[in-house]
Amino acid sequence: MAVLLLVLSLSLLPYALFLNYIFYQMFIGFRILLVIMLTGWINPPISPIKGNPTKAFQDYFTGVSHFKEGNIPLANHYFHSAHANIPTNFSFCLSYSLTQGKLNKIKEAEELLRKSNELIKGNESDIQEKKALISFFRGMIQIYNTRFDEAQISLKTAQKNFESMGEKTVVSIIHNAIGFSIFANQGMNIDKSNEKRLHGHIYPVSLFRSASYFQKSLFADPSNIYAQQNFSLLNDTLCLDFSAPIVKKPVLNLDHISADWEAALLNKLTIQPNDEVVFLIDISGSMITEKVTCSGLDRFRTAQWLTNRILGILVNDKQVGIGSIGGDCHTTQTAWKKVGTTSIKDIQNTISSILPEGSTPLAKMLALSPDLFSTHSNSRKSLIVISDGANTCPYPQQDICTSAKILSDKNIKVHVLSFLQNTVNHAAAFADYECLTETTSGKLLYLEDNQCQMKSLSYDLVQACGLKLPSFEKSTCLGPSIPNLWMYYKSDLFIDNNKN
Repeated sequence: MAVLLLVLSLSLLPYALFLNYIFYQMFIGFRILLVIMLTGWINPPISPIKGNPTKAFQDYFTGVSHFKEGNIPLANHYFHSAHANIPTNFSFCLSYSLTQGKLNKIKEAEELLRKSNELIKGNESDIQEKKALISFFRGMIQIYNTRFDEAQISLKTAQKNFESMGEKTVVSIIHNAIGFSIFANQGMNIDKSNEKRLHGHIYPVSLFRSASYFQKSLFADPSNIYAQQNFSLLNDTLCLDFSAPIVKKPVLNLDHISADWEAALLNKLTIQPNDEVVFLIDISGSMITEKVTCSGLDRFRTAQWLTNRILGILVNDKQVGIGSIGGDCHTTQTAWKKVGTTSIKDIQNTISSILPEGSTPLAKMLALSPDLFSTHSNSRKSLIVISDGANTCPYPQQDICTSAKILSDKNIKVHVLSFLQNTVNHAAAFADYECLTETTSGKLLYLEDNQCQMKSLSYDLVQACGLKLPSFEKSTCLGPSIPNLWMYYKSDLFIDNNKN
């Protein structure tokens, strides 16, 4: 019996050794896998936007509102929160740099400007625009920290770029800032004998140079309120023989709207005549219940008229398609015509016959939208989304950011033209829009309701950077030998109290 057991044990020994080897290798493999996971060699899929995008946009819009009101510490808090939520968002990083600079945290502001520069991506026009924005914000930060000579260099760099892009409103803001920096760029003095607090002396030549820039500002944009006030103050005080354009209330019509929107599509979106272009048009009920103030038409008629104009100018029959966003969450699309299967005339007729109703199943339509394009890999492709709201239909199969990644992989750029205004109430919609455009290197534009101008989200804070001159008076500090010497008190500059 003992001999039999010995023989049996010897016969099973190779199997035991083999199993022992297998378990040993599994143990080693598990240890290696654990080490890899702990050291970060295995990474989860990278989402185009991290954090909570809706909250980030709510914080951003709230920050812009507080900045306009002059509450810089609170604006800084919200910009920091937006940037922390989505560190890769160019606008969030740049806005945070501005408030850090206005709070005199110059090193932190410069570091954020450097990070903003690293976040620049897109086509040639996108890169030019973002570099121009960085130059502008750098100039403003330098003004806030009394580095006026440096500020003028930065602002003039921004001015050249924005002039080449035809952005007259921004150019006006820059001219006004340069005029302010020339006025404020004076040595500080204290006259103890006359109990004069810290002040700067201003010679006539500086006042004339400053006034000339305010004049340039008004020629670029006569509606610039800060330039109006600054120009009037110098002109009236010094009795200058300077003229400026008279501000007239613009008369707006559909031709005005069309010209502006077409310019935005052709220049800002860099769409070429032979590109594949698919319009994804919102036909939800709100598109006919809400009006565009400046045109007097409802949103859908404005979008309809605009789209027809663009169709007649931009593309040929083989390169255009259309899809609709509307109806109930589970109904089929009202309009769905693939590139190459229809004509421009047919699409124009389709748009004219649509009756908007229902909700906004944006997520579902975006998930299906790649089917509207051809399979040609070498074609330039653009999806133009025209909408006035956020997604209202859950689509668990594929969220909007996932659709954005799929569209990007197919080399389809998504451009969003929105009727929504840039307010906290619309943060969820803008979060979706931003995910689409940021991921696909597209453009996010919204129609400013009162003047019918296409605006980029990046310009919101630029327009809040108006600078108003402090009051100034005749100075006798240096005696009667220097006539026409003027002075202003440093404490009257906004840079000390973070108020404009």
